[in-house]
Amino acid sequence: MDLVPFMFWESQEPGSQLCAQHCLNNLLQQHTYSEFDLADVARRLDLAENAALSSQNQNKKSYNYDDTGYFSISVLERALEVWDLTLVRWRGEAMKPYQEHPEDQAAFILNLASHWIPLRRFSPHPPTSGSTKRWYNLNSFLPNGPEWISPTYLRLVLAQAEEEGYSVFCVRKATPGGAEGQDIGEGTGWGDGGVGVLPESEADRMAVVLGEPVSRTGNVGSPPASRSSGRKPPFSVPTMHY
Repeated sequence: MDLVPFMFWESQEPGSQLCAQHCLNNLLQQHTYSEFDLADVARRLDLAENAALSSQNQNKKSYNYDDTGYFSISVLERALEVWDLTLVRWRGEAMKPYQEHPEDQAAFILNLASHWIPLRRFSPHPPTSGSTKRWYNLNSFLPNGPEWISPTYLRLVLAQAEEEGYSVFCVRKATPGGAEGQDIGEGTGWGDGGVGVLPESEADRMAVVLGEPVSRTGNVGSPPASRSSGRKPPFSVPTMHY
């Protein structure tokens, strides 16, 4: 049984640049942020940035948002702080110990220009190394809704995105953590808080009930029958929408 019917998913309208808004809401699995909420976050960031500059060096225009619906990574980071989440560069030195098993993380956000794509794991709360790993591409541009990604294929998906020029960020817990993540390789007092803990959604609860996807032959990790497994995930940005 597929998990998609239980998911929250916002699609992007042609001509819109509200990728950041849809990315955050699809990641959090609820309609948390409107474009007006994010614009307010951006304005507060602008004020804080200009407060640190002399009057002659202050920015006359915002680099955090514009009237097309574009929002900067700083806006996304500030919006995620409310949920005790932060973005860490996946290829950075800090994430090297975890790069062999990206499927153990909670989520990734991919960025190219003004396009943002969330990849999310649906699993029990809090996630553990042995718990269900149902990963989905929640790209708001997908014509047929969220697409399943097998845990073993996730590394290839991230590598493909990087080849296409995307920056890859891992969603991590912001507050420096304790020992709650030791079973998935997180040490006490690690530089960030460990594996991110996303708000629990209906799809997370159903992932526990359904377990790992199983093909008709009984092999765990094969795509559901309704999904195509032979084509590349659509990471390329449809330029006609910009």
